[in-house]
Amino acid sequence: MNAAQKGDPFLIITDDEVKVDRNMANLEIVNYKIVNHIYGSMCNMVHELKKNRIVVDKAYETDAEAMGTPAPNAAREKFKDVFEEYVSLMENRSMFDMSAAQRLERISFDKPLVKDAYDKLGVEEVRAMNYRVSNIKRAIIVKSKMADDVKIVKMVNASLAKQTAVSAKKVKELLQGIYDELGICSTAKATDLKNWYDIKRSSVRIDGITTSCVTIIRPLINIGI
Repeated sequence: MNAAQKGDPFLIITDDEVKVDRNMANLEIVNYKIVNHIYGSMCNMVHELKKNRIVVDKAYETDAEAMGTPAPNAAREKFKDVFEEYVSLMENRSMFDMSAAQRLERISFDKPLVKDAYDKLGVEEVRAMNYRVSNIKRAIIVKSKMADDVKIVKMVNASLAKQTAVSAKKVKELLQGIYDELGICSTAKATDLKNWYDIKRSSVRIDGITTSCVTIIRPLINIGI
């Protein structure tokens, strides 16, 4: 009886013994690395080949170097279109399709938010948010393992400009929304910002009305990049 009859491509089965087909096993390992590990990136693949003293065609080296340069039209690509392309590539990728692997690498480099959204939120959640980038970024922060203080600062940074007077009402509404998203049981006040920022309070005339405002000067905690 042979392996094909048993339906297992990794085993060679004879009447009195079972052996592992090492060629098939090694091929599967290589396939895994092509998609998920050191060969998933053309840059990594070229590096690994050269590290093992294998001569790499100059054209491949040039392609690998190009992966480190943003595509000229990347900024004009819509998030929705690129995300759906990424989903399609991930769901239908062939282990031996180098062009698909290169495109995945390109998207990950040019549009890192696409990969983050796919990995951390999932396809259905991104679609449910109608691909709104601001909402997607907030959802990724909320689901992260960062401390609440860091999450708050990141979310405020994405919504409020520094060195600019903002009405206390707007600040209060923003903070209350953040508290609710993070499950913080607290009633927001505009002055809560002083917990994370050096702020300045002022009264500014907006549309002819004197309005209480808050200006963010600088953050008080380091949130990293």
